[in-house]
This record gives sequence, C-alpha cells and structure tokens, in this order.
Amino acid sequence: MSIILSFTSVQTGLAKIVTKSINGKYGTSIEIDKLDLSSIRNVALKSVLIRDHHNDTLVAVGNIETSILNYRNLFNSELDFGEILLQNGIFNLKTYKDEELNNLSVFVNKFRKDSAESEKTFKMASSSILVENVNFLLYNENKKEGPIVSYRQIYGIFDDFDIHGSDVSASIHDLRTVENHDVGVTKFKSNFKYSDTRMEFLDTELFTTSSSLFADIIFTYEKGDLSDFTDKVQIEADFKKADVVLSDLKKLYGQFGKHDVIHFSAKAKGTINDFMLKDIDLESDRHSSLRGSIEMKNVLNPLKFSLQGDIREISSNYDHLVNLLPDLLGAKIPKALEKIGYFSSSGKVNITRSSLDIQLRTIAEMGMSIVDLKLMDIDKGDRASYKGKIELVDFKLGEFVKDTMLGEFSMIGEIEGKGLSIDEISIGVKGHISKHQYKGYTYSNIDINGELREKQFDGYLSVDDPNLKLVFKGLAEL
Repeated sequence: MSIILSFTSVQTGLAKIVTKSINGKYGTSIEIDKLDLSSIRNVALKSVLIRDHHNDTLVAVGNIETSILNYRNLFNSELDFGEILLQNGIFNLKTYKDEELNNLSVFVNKFRKDSAESEKTFKMASSSILVENVNFLLYNENKKEGPIVSYRQIYGIFDDFDIHGSDVSASIHDLRTVENHDVGVTKFKSNFKYSDTRMEFLDTELFTTSSSLFADIIFTYEKGDLSDFTDKVQIEADFKKADVVLSDLKKLYGQFGKHDVIHFSAKAKGTINDFMLKDIDLESDRHSSLRGSIEMKNVLNPLKFSLQGDIREISSNYDHLVNLLPDLLGAKIPKALEKIGYFSSSGKVNITRSSLDIQLRTIAEMGMSIVDLKLMDIDKGDRASYKGKIELVDFKLGEFVKDTMLGEFSMIGEIEGKGLSIDEISIGVKGHISKHQYKGYTYSNIDINGELREKQFDGYLSVDDPNLKLVFKGLAEL
C-alpha cells in the first residue's frame, strides 16, 4: 500500500480530493500539490497555497508534516492533529483598500457554517507545531501600499495549538525572528489567545541580543479596528520587568536616543498613539530615574506630541534627559536649563510642541526651587517667554547667568517675561528677596516690584539690610 501511495500521480490525486472537498464545502481557495501518505508515521502536504478573497496569497507553505494517524481528519471540519512540522512559508495578513476586515478574518468566516445547515464550526487542534523559516507580513492598504510590519525567518514552537471558529490559542515557545526594523528577537515566549475582539499575550518573555522584557499584554478592539491599529486598538499591559537598550527602541521609534540602558516596570493603558503609563519605576545606566505616571498623546506625530506627567520623583540632568528623546525633548527643554546640573524633582509637568507647564519642587546642584511656571515659545530656545510663581533657595545665580559678581540668591515672587540669558532677558518681577550675594556681600530683606531688561531695572525697590537702608523708585543701570 505504501508503495502505491508513494507514486506522484497518487499523491497529486489525493491532494485534489482533499482540496476539492474543503473548497466545495466552505468556498475557500486551497491548493495542495501533493498529499504524501507513504510514510508509516506521517502525512506530508507539499506546496500548500491558500488564496484570499482577492485571489492573492494568504498563506504559502513548502512542507507540512503531521501524524499519519490523523490523516482522515483532512476530510472533516474538526481537524485534530498530533505534532505538525511547518517549513518554508509566507503569511500575508492584508486589509485591502476600502475594506474593514483583513483577509484572514474573511477566510476564517468562511468556516462559520449557516446554522440552518449545521451547528458545527470549524475546529483544528495540534499538540505541537514547529515552524521553520516562515515570513510574516502585515499590510493595510488604507494606510500605505507596502507592508506596515514584517517578520522574517520565523522559528518557533506552538504547543496546544487550537482553532475554534475564529478563536485561536497557543502556548508559544522559543520563537526567534528578525522584524522589519532589524531588531533581532532571540527568544519570545507567551501564552497567546486571539478572538474577534481580543488578543492576549500572557506570561510574555521577550529577548533581543541586548534587551529583555517580561509582561502581560492584552489588546481589545471592535470589528475593523485592527486596520487602524495605532489609533483604535486598546492596549492594557503590565510590564513586570524590562531591561532595554535605547538603540533597540530607536529602531522601533526614531525619536529615542541610543546611548543608555533603561530598567523599568510599569502599567500601560491606551493606544500606541495615545497612552498612559502608571506606577513607573525606572532607572537608567546613566543615573537617571523616574517614578510616577505619564500620559503621552500623538506619539507618532512630533508636531502634535504632548506629555503630561504626575511625577513622584525624577532625577537626571539636562544631557541625560534630552538623550532619552532628543528630537522631542531636545527641541522643547530650553538649553539654559543645562546649567542647573544634576537635579531631583517632584510635581507635575505638561510638555507640548511649544510650551512647558510645570509645578515642580527641585533640588539641584544650582540650588533648590519651587516652581509653578509656564514657559511659552520654548521652540525659540533662550528667547522663550514665561509666567508664574517661583521660589528660589540658595540658587547660584552668578553661575546661571555667568556673572562672577553675583553669588547665591533666595527669593519668592511672581515673574513674567522672556529670555533665559542675561543678554536676552526681559522680566517683570514682584516679590521678596531674602538673600542676594553681590561682590562678596550678602544683602537681605529686599522687596522688589519692577522690570529688568537690557541690564536695567525700572520699578520699585526697598532694602532693609543691616548695612543698607534704601527705598528706590525709578530707572537704574545695573
């Protein structure tokens, strides 16, 4: 019998019988070049091609092997296989122009038989599937013509694989691949479930050459939302532990820097383009840290990008903070703030393309500050404008403005003006100065209400210092 089944003509004929049965029953387009039943243990399907509803390739596989004990299941709507070997294939998941459902959903829907005819739904199960050298491409022609993402040279083991109608589940082990940004995944492990409205990756472990991630990730969506993944698919993720090099993140999202390693845990909720990170506990190899919550909007649109933070603690310096997102933060945080050195802050922050709104208590190398301040036109650098309340304690004013005649400065008051360098500054100030070091002497108990611009003061000044009693109203050249 095995000799007869080894004949090419017999294998081809068997393949036609199987495909004719399935295609006739479900209206699919499946082609199998050969169905080899000659082995005592295995049934082999050679050159399997599944076409989608546009007659393009959905799945093409060079070789599929499974247990010979289950070959009769090829003729049924309930396919229960043992171990399966799947080699040399391609999977094109595509949403066509002006369509909501992708081609896989359309294909799977063909197996949902009319209840008037039968209550049976398509079922397929395998104890284990070994995948070798398979490429996956995701298209959405409503977004762009070429693939949105792709994974090549996929190797992986899928235990307890199960399809029930449109529901799919599997335990994924040791998956390796290279994605389209050239990030090489050296190991991926997850308990996977997929349905029409939900996708789960639980107990996920992801490793690249330099990074690792442990997480539970859940995607929820409505019909057609997968075609607009970045804006409509809701993500809920628990990042239990992650050690990520910025160079890996930069390949995925070009706004990241590349000269640091971050170690973090956090909970995320939202879409890729608009999400909230809570319970952030982050440390970097360059001695930056962050604890608190952050909400980011329009992540993929730098012109509309915004960030709101409720910060329990952030420690860093200008260079390290800007290096995290150089194009986004580097253009938004005034260069003059580089002078304050290493700092530790807590409070709230709101960053947009042209503004920086902060309520922060900061301890820095330059001194301590309590700030409730809004900076506008921050894309203009040192010519940014600002308005708000500020308290400075032992602030090294001379170092900040690069004037050796000035020393430490303590004040509380309201400010409004523009310019962050001594040559550009034009600022109105109303407040009380408790400490002002000038030419080696510390003045105290100074009330001020006026405007400082072009190194001139115009306004009211009252000094009640042990060595200086002064009430001044007018214009003074400084």
